Amino acid sequence: MNNCIFIPLNITEEREYAPLEQIADGYPKYLLSLDRFLQQRSGVKHKNIETFILNSETFG
Repeated sequence: MNNCIFIPLNITEEREYAPLEQIADGYPKYLLSLDRFLQQRSGVKHKNIETFILNSETFG
């Protein structure tokens, strides 16, 4: 799991996704942020942290 506040720029996006993309295991990877516009990249699941907590979501 990785977290950040917002991903407004491509360089920020690269910085947040790259470490997760380099992990070659079978486990799900998550990026939590305050962004309302969510995206997925290379199987990394991008979630809004407020919604994640309020909906009592879990990893997995």
